[in-house]
Amino acid sequence: MKFSALILAIIVCLLNSPAFAEDDKSEGFYLGGSFGNSTFDGNFNEDNLDNIDFKSDDTGYKLFGIVRFGVFALEGGYIDFGAPTSTSPDNEELKYELTGWDLFAVGNLTLGPVDLFGKVGLFLWNEDQTQGSITVDDKGTDLAYGAGITVNIGSLGLRAEYERFEISSLDNVDMYSLGITIKL
Repeated sequence: MKFSALILAIIVCLLNSPAFAEDDKSEGFYLGGSFGNSTFDGNFNEDNLDNIDFKSDDTGYKLFGIVRFGVFALEGGYIDFGAPTSTSPDNEELKYELTGWDLFAVGNLTLGPVDLFGKVGLFLWNEDQTQGSITVDDKGTDLAYGAGITVNIGSLGLRAEYERFEISSLDNVDMYSLGITIKL
């Protein structure tokens, strides 16, 4: 939670900086997609499941849209973290599936063709925890934040980013991704 306060403070400072008073040519609507590595760290501890440590990763993807107003933007989209698996001490398969919708406030720092960005927002998630033949479904809304870099080439952007999702039933859910954006 301390890291999210730091990200929010950085975004506020960026938005209030006199360097951003000039007109920004990066306004408009963008569509994008990314894929990358999602990592899970937590416990299987729902009602019908044992309290078992779960650390695993899988390939995930996301599709998103961005409305940019100079240095400020709103970003929203769908994310699928894949289905990482592990094995319990009793040799039962453990599987964790996590998907959802996110909405972020984004602060951008434009340095020529490169944009640095930080974001903070909400993640509306749905999870399935499977231990052997038992599956427990849960959903909720939690904090999410991240930072990244976009290299712009005309109307295309090559994007690399890190995101953390503060899912209440897990200790950490992180995603490192590479993607592309297109300005419409």
